[in-house]
Amino acid sequence: MTTESKTDSPEVDSSDLLALVVFLAKHHDQLEALRYSLYAMTPEECKDAVVMNWPIVQGTRNQINLKQIGEMEYDSKAVGRAIAAILEANAKMNQRD
Repeated sequence: MTTESKTDSPEVDSSDLLALVVFLAKHHDQLEALRYSLYAMTPEECKDAVVMNWPIVQGTRNQINLKQIGEMEYDSKAVGRAIAAILEANAKMNQRD
């Protein structure tokens, strides 16, 4: 799902957006790790692993809100640019430390 970015979007604090991006990236990373660990398991072990290791978003309202965000259209090129910008900014911050 892609679309051109809209200029009439509401203002959101960039540190809040970064927190959301990091949160979603961590959940994606957990899902990827779980996916690859399942290859070596029996079907019964897979069931247990999914139940015990699936990343959970706490709170029904948070789950509903994330589902609504996930249904929104987005510009896939903007995602790549944002990832590159976040990684570049993080690298610069780490150089200062």
